[in-house]
Amino acid sequence: MPFDLRPDVLLALALAALWVLAGLFGVLRLRSARGARLGDRLGQQSGKPLGRVLILGALAAALVAVVLADWEPALQAVVGGLLVSAALLTWLRPSSDDRECGTEGVRHSWYVIGFREVAEWRLTGEHLRFRLFGEWTAAPLPENEHPRVRQNLESVAADRESRFSA
Repeated sequence: MPFDLRPDVLLALALAALWVLAGLFGVLRLRSARGARLGDRLGQQSGKPLGRVLILGALAAALVAVVLADWEPALQAVVGGLLVSAALLTWLRPSSDDRECGTEGVRHSWYVIGFREVAEWRLTGEHLRFRLFGEWTAAPLPENEHPRVRQNLESVAADRESRFSA
């Protein structure tokens, strides 16, 4: 090994690497399931403003450059690779405010469900409202797409349309 680290530091680095890899695996799995369960994307809302993400990324990169400046090159490569992987995970992971509506299903943050799985639903305004874990949430859906989505919902979950008035 080109650098000498205490066993506790090596263990911490290994655990951090496993944590990031598990997170990346989960995000990639969600992204592959999303396409199959959502169908064509009709509306979406993102909770990650691009400007804030870029500013935080630049600040983190500057901090990393300062911290790693005096470290051995091999250790810089290991920690730098771990930090880049963690940044990638942060970039790719869904925000708690992310919502999507597709032709076949909906997504709220990490949860993607097909219309067959929706407990209750209602088309109102520019949203498809649905129950997720007992709570109402909404995914953006342009009004001109309501007929198509209604037809899909009625074909698999007509009995679950909510009767509350908008």
